[in-house]
Amino acid sequence: MITMWENIRDMSLADLGKKAGGGGGGGGGEIGNFIADLDRWYTLLQKIAQVERDINYEEKLRTKIQSDRVINGTALYNSQKRQLDML
Repeated sequence: MITMWENIRDMSLADLGKKAGGGGGGGGGEIGNFIADLDRWYTLLQKIAQVERDINYEEKLRTKIQSDRVINGTALYNSQKRQLDML
């Protein structure tokens, strides 16, 4: 199911229109409304994809910051321990 939405998300609006039988253009009546609905869904899917990318970036950044803190904290601890051992 997710793959289907990803495929739809990655299609151009013209391709979506052709798939819907609207020839990729605006048009009027039922087909025009259908294309307008597709346009709204397409835009929504693009926004969802961007939010997912932002969330993944934030999670990776948070993990890296936490990892850096652990590494820096360990290095500081080891440095201070060496200094105490030398006394």
